[in-house]
Amino acid sequence: PYKEVLVESEAKDAKGRKTQTQYREVTRQLLVFPKSLQVQTEIKPSERYRGIHKAIVYEAASQWTGTFALPDL
Repeated sequence: PYKEVLVESEAKDAKGRKTQTQYREVTRQLLVFPKSLQVQTEIKPSERYRGIHKAIVYEAASQWTGTFALPDL
């Protein structure tokens, strides 16, 4: 999250000079997604027994590679 300060209103005198400025602070979120993404995953299933019940358990190893381009704020 980041905060952005916005000008709500400005009061001016008879000569056009600023006499008062009101600001508002807004909290925003920046979501950045990868420009390119490569995922390599190896999954190994195995059978396990708990009493008379059989369950399949998965073990995974993965490698992620990507590039990001940050937008101008």
